Amino acid sequence: MSVRGDLGRRHSGRWRLFGVVVLGGLVMAGGCAPHSDRGQTAPPPALPAETVAPNVAQGGLPPGIRAAAGEAYFEMETILGDRFVFKLVDAARIRQARDILDRKLPKRVSGRIIPRPQAYNRPWHFHLDPATIEFSYLTDDRCDAAIHYVEDHLAEIGEGVLPQQRWCPLSSRLTRELLPAQ
Repeated sequence: MSVRGDLGRRHSGRWRLFGVVVLGGLVMAGGCAPHSDRGQTAPPPALPAETVAPNVAQGGLPPGIRAAAGEAYFEMETILGDRFVFKLVDAARIRQARDILDRKLPKRVSGRIIPRPQAYNRPWHFHLDPATIEFSYLTDDRCDAAIHYVEDHLAEIGEGVLPQQRWCPLSSRLTRELLPAQ
């Protein structure tokens, strides 16, 4: 048996345990979830096949979504394999996101949650306010939450859950820029 990963990061008095375990050729990822991941429920129901754009899996945006001048769409992924798409509208932030991807920097995404769905970010019923998105190496664990947890607690965002509506999933990483369908 072999174990790989960051097995002892200490954040604000709490331990976070992340790792990959290989048992007989089967790879399993897991770890101790941060306090905001407790009570995580099943993922939201899948959208019917005809509502999911087929080119999203190939790296493009859903049909009908066009990046206007000065806009770009990026995808982040969490340690649980969940993907989240966000839009950037600031030229400096777009350059920064592209630099993070090019240089494979371990920066995290953060921004203010808007509890309304956007077509580019299905199946989630919330998105990040493009004007508030930032990238950093370190974030405050009080704004950390799994995507499913945020989805399941949208009515509480800004109150008991993520009091300032700021979301910074610590286990996320920027994975790619999404381009319009050809």
